[in-house]
Amino acid sequence: MAKELRLFPHVVLVGPEFEERHGAGLSIIDGAIAEIADAAVLRARPGEAETIDLPGQAVMAGFVNAHQHGRGITQFQLGFEDDVLEIWMPGLRRGGVLDPYRQTLLASLDMIAAGVTGVIHANTAYGLGDPAEEMRRTMRAYADSGLRATVGMGLWDRAGAVYPASREPAFLASLPRELAARIAARRPSFCAKADEAKALMRMLRAECDTDRVHAAYAPAGPQWVSDELMAAALRDAADLGLIVHMHVAESWVQYLALRELYPQGLLAHLATLGPVDERLSFGHAVWLGAGDADDAAARGVTFVRNAGSNLRLHAGVAPLAEYRRRGVRVAVGTDSFSLHENEDILGELRLAGRLARVPQWDGPAAPGPVEMLQMLTRAGAQGAGFGASAGLLIEGAPADLVAIDLQGPRGAHVAPATAVADLLYYRAGQRDVRMTMVGGEILYRDGRHLRHDRDAVAAQAAEDAARGAAAVTPQFHADVEALVAALRDHYAAYAREQHAHDGAWRALADRA
Repeated sequence: MAKELRLFPHVVLVGPEFEERHGAGLSIIDGAIAEIADAAVLRARPGEAETIDLPGQAVMAGFVNAHQHGRGITQFQLGFEDDVLEIWMPGLRRGGVLDPYRQTLLASLDMIAAGVTGVIHANTAYGLGDPAEEMRRTMRAYADSGLRATVGMGLWDRAGAVYPASREPAFLASLPRELAARIAARRPSFCAKADEAKALMRMLRAECDTDRVHAAYAPAGPQWVSDELMAAALRDAADLGLIVHMHVAESWVQYLALRELYPQGLLAHLATLGPVDERLSFGHAVWLGAGDADDAAARGVTFVRNAGSNLRLHAGVAPLAEYRRRGVRVAVGTDSFSLHENEDILGELRLAGRLARVPQWDGPAAPGPVEMLQMLTRAGAQGAGFGASAGLLIEGAPADLVAIDLQGPRGAHVAPATAVADLLYYRAGQRDVRMTMVGGEILYRDGRHLRHDRDAVAAQAAEDAARGAAAVTPQFHADVEALVAALRDHYAAYAREQHAHDGAWRALADRA
């Protein structure tokens, strides 16, 4: 019989509404929550069990970072600052070729220290030029970290320079010939053919999937993926029971491109290609209108809010309150690009909540603390496909838990009637996390990682970053600067052509 672990915190937050149970304890067996019972009864029960006291702490379901890229070293640390998304993206390779294992492992440890127990890893190209090897190293990093992870295999077969793809030939023709040739030759380490993607997915499932880590399809985004390749991913995912996760309508220019590509609406178009249901999730979803929101709600599609990233990349503010009013399931992620350059996902959640309310007096109400915490737990777990009871602290659910010290959030004083969930939402942060557990295994406790030496992992990631940057040629840096200048002119002209000002007001009106 498996050994039992018993936890005795100050308070347990149970179920989808975070019901407070004071004086309760948790029994954990075989990686699942076996029982939530009166602490005195549980302490007195005979039988061999490890006991952990967590005085002054609240135990709740672990957090799910539902859209991130496993970047242990941030883009700012690699040497370039924030800008408009389309101008920022060409610099992603200025850090050189990076090791997916070292970078993802460091990011995983930082997320674990922030109370994260599960993640959706969006497609990330580190420059190896080998999709299979990048996925192997990324999935191995998550497996070694102990996190529960849905890891996206990238797909991208069009619009390598600008979107929509119909605009690319003219854009490349406007560049100096040698620069255009070099840009056209660059592609991320993503699959560009349906048969290759299906073969790689089967290899990954056979060789890299574990009880906690699973491969998924991750089309880069609709404007980057042809109908043929998107249809193959949606249908194969349905056949295999896999998650599909993609970037959608992140920026204003992407909104214009999607409006041009899919005038009938994105969700309506995707539904002509393959199954669109609860296995599909969209990172960002800043600029989707009412029709797509209603379709998403009806089909169970998850939108993932990335508040800090959207601000830093001048992408806009997703209408969270309106999405929730329409019934869309919304989760939260850091995008490995949070407002404060860390993985403090409670801070990102709070930012999303603060930005939720539109300025109109009669606009939809912002979600309250319980609903926001549900975004961070249950909604993220559902979007990641972690299972029927994942993201909940209930008997029978996976023991994916976080313990948070309440002293810091309480400070000098807090009103006695304040709900613990409210206190955590308004005032808690990574600094207050005392324990993170996944599948009944304690990965982090009282500032110490139990599987890895975080300082040693960070040193290896730093060596990797330095080595990658040193290999980047002056020609590459010059190409990036020239490309950025050309992109500014191109997208400015494109926006004018698409009547961007009038379109902005139409898009805002669609959300009302």
